[in-house]
Amino acid sequence: MIKNIAKKSLVLALLAGIGFTAVAQ
Repeated sequence: MIKNIAKKSLVLALLAGIGFTAVAQ
């Protein structure tokens, strides 16, 4: 269960990073 949450957080962080990079450019 903790692994699942960690994986979701990692994916969300990745998406947020990509979105932020897109906005920054």
